[in-house]
Amino acid sequence: MTKKKPKSVVPNHLLREERERRNWSHKDVADRIQLPDSPTVGRWERGMTFPQPHYRQRLCEVFDKTAAELGLERSRAAHEKSATQDAALPVPSPAVVPLSPIAGEPPVARTIFIWNVPAALTSFVGRQQEVESVCSLLTDKDIRLVTLLGPGGIGKTRLGTEVAHALRSYFVNGVCFVSFAAIDDPDLVLSTLAQALELEQGTALPLLEQVKHLLRDRHLLLLLDNFDLVRRAAPLLEELLVVCAGIKILVTSRAVLHSQAEYEFVVAPLAVPAVASPFKAEQLYEYSAIELFVQRARAHLSSFHITEQNAPALVEICQRLDGLPLAIEVVAAHSKMLSPQMLLNMLHQSLRVLVSPLSTLPDRQRTLYNIVKWSYDLLQPSEQWLFRHLALFADRASLEDITALLTSLSEQPLAIVQGLSTLLDNSLLQKYEQEEGEPGEPLFYLLEMMREFGRETLKAQGELERGQRAHARYYLELVEQAAPLLKSAEQTHWLALLEQCKAELRVALLWFVERSPVNAASASMVSYVSIEEGAEDAEDAAWAPTACALRFAEACGKFYGLRGYWSEEWYWLRAVLALHGGEGVPAVVKIRARVLRRAGHLAYRLRYLTQAYVWQQESVELSRAQRDLVNLAGALTGLAWTLYRQKEIVRARELLDESLTTAQSSGDYWSLANTLERVGRFEYEEGHYREARTLLNESIHYSRQVGDRESLARILTTAVAIELAEGNIEHATVLTAESQQLAQELGTRPLIALVLDSKIDIVLAQEDYASAIVLCDERIALAQDLGDRPTESRVYLRLGKIALIQGNLLRARIYVQSALDYFQNQQDYSNITRAQTLLAEIEQAS
Repeated sequence: MTKKKPKSVVPNHLLREERERRNWSHKDVADRIQLPDSPTVGRWERGMTFPQPHYRQRLCEVFDKTAAELGLERSRAAHEKSATQDAALPVPSPAVVPLSPIAGEPPVARTIFIWNVPAALTSFVGRQQEVESVCSLLTDKDIRLVTLLGPGGIGKTRLGTEVAHALRSYFVNGVCFVSFAAIDDPDLVLSTLAQALELEQGTALPLLEQVKHLLRDRHLLLLLDNFDLVRRAAPLLEELLVVCAGIKILVTSRAVLHSQAEYEFVVAPLAVPAVASPFKAEQLYEYSAIELFVQRARAHLSSFHITEQNAPALVEICQRLDGLPLAIEVVAAHSKMLSPQMLLNMLHQSLRVLVSPLSTLPDRQRTLYNIVKWSYDLLQPSEQWLFRHLALFADRASLEDITALLTSLSEQPLAIVQGLSTLLDNSLLQKYEQEEGEPGEPLFYLLEMMREFGRETLKAQGELERGQRAHARYYLELVEQAAPLLKSAEQTHWLALLEQCKAELRVALLWFVERSPVNAASASMVSYVSIEEGAEDAEDAAWAPTACALRFAEACGKFYGLRGYWSEEWYWLRAVLALHGGEGVPAVVKIRARVLRRAGHLAYRLRYLTQAYVWQQESVELSRAQRDLVNLAGALTGLAWTLYRQKEIVRARELLDESLTTAQSSGDYWSLANTLERVGRFEYEEGHYREARTLLNESIHYSRQVGDRESLARILTTAVAIELAEGNIEHATVLTAESQQLAQELGTRPLIALVLDSKIDIVLAQEDYASAIVLCDERIALAQDLGDRPTESRVYLRLGKIALIQGNLLRARIYVQSALDYFQNQQDYSNITRAQTLLAEIEQAS
């Protein structure tokens, strides 16, 4: 396939000049042409995207200019190239596109373009006709969901990605590739999809509604890979198709989804000669199975070619492998050592004696199992042990992780590097080279079929349970090692490391949850002992599944928060808090109190204030009983702010005073820094700026000592608000610059969003309303990306204030009423008061 040149970007200066001549903002233009997301206007001006015909016409009407005068004419070639794209996009009707936010709904998300389809490292052999057929289906207006069906190893994923490349220019908003290889729980499909769409959730609005909102009116292809283990989530796909008229879905699966919208496309094996009759060597290249074998053999032995002598063996090998690409690649990988005839002889032996014990599997799956086992039997015993234990990993793993885990399981010395090299040479292991910006060392992983075989072999050898337990323990130790360092100067490194092994964390936590009692009756059957009763008993108690699940959830909390994986964390926190066992064990009670604090904090962030109160209150009670001062300080501040939102200001102040005394007594500088910030923010909200400044200065001092850049950047944004309240714009600007640098170094969007809030406050203080509107538009777009509905509403209050100052009372009323509706729904009384006060000012100005 010819590589396309990167698209040149030509800014539209004419459109921008006409807008600025009228002193209009991007939002002004968007409102006039009934465009849902105002940042799109900026992208048109920068040349990043081009308006659809519907919007080009509206722009000409609004500006009273021709298309040429607005820079909206394309060349003939460019017009023809985009004609199918424009036709494919649904044009919103003016009757259904709101001019302003509707109560309870966020504004329409930014225009998106997604392209995360994996690049191929090898040539694509023999399936151009299939690519064309699938492309034809996906461009048929009556077909919305296509499932590529076939056994493991048939090449469904590769065919799907080739189709995506072929249709890249067709889908205007791109292609989103989502792999479900690491999960088997249908309940995780939605959050996995949201993460692939970079929709980091943290809002009271249901996650499904957030995804629908992002995809609505988009012309986009979802490529859902390895969906068979989560196919019970197929109704979710139908629901998305109903609501999002512009999307199409391409699924790879071993099993039919049984969806009403589904169009089944069976992926056939590669073409092989029908009979073993004599063939001329050059004729065999016409068969894609033979061509694939030759290409892969040459990767290991550059001189390999078809001869009259080896042709019959090649034909029979491909016939016996049913033309399955993965099976062919496994066999061809041995061509460096064995001739085709020798390979055929070994293949005959393995097929005769090695039959899969999995009688429930389809015949073609059993053939793949046999092929893997045949390759497995070529290994030395130590290499076989290594191969099957690599199946414990859910995804890519570093050499360090592999060495540490497998060494703990082996009773014999291991030559890990040599063993991995052998598995790589035999195509039983894959190597992933890190991209720029990721940790530098390569990662190793098994293909799904290989991993499945490895787990079955572990089970047959009686090694699976012990291996999974060691895997879960290893990653529990890793996250507990990382937890304190995520609050230190090593924060960036550990964030990247945990991101890299996110699939392993999920599998390990799930293992503990599944082995924990979920009700009091089953909990009574689990033996718990006091930590003080002895080292040996304490070791057993420490690994009790419930305790470990709680420890895991607590240790992962900072990672989830920094990355904005709030829906994922919400799922796990509720799961572990539903577990029972260890109620009388101090160590278990202590960690449960910490998880309750974490859950209460997240519930507060999502504005589930009733649930936040319950969890924080329980955390306070348990922490007091355990004398866990650090957690008690955090729980007290969380409970105080929950009460503050519910207008219980006196009680909130009492709890904050206690939290500060507790943090000071704990001797923990990180706890003290964060408690000082929360108390200082309370004083700021109450209008006590001098007291707030004193508290924030002390908070910044301790935060710098700890080295937690995330906390420092966040605390600095609170300090900015205090400086601006006292008219210190210059100092506020300096603090904002520092917090912005810290946020950019960490690269976490939730933190970048907070810094953007500070920048908006500064330009508002400078009465630069044009810049403030632009920044507010950017902040709304970022809040939509994060799913941060509370912040969206707070930005509407700012826009309402600006509109009031500029005399646009209608717009001011729309903004503020939208925010008020949301705050009332969440019972957020402090912000309700702000919105009502601003509405009163608008009414007075009328």
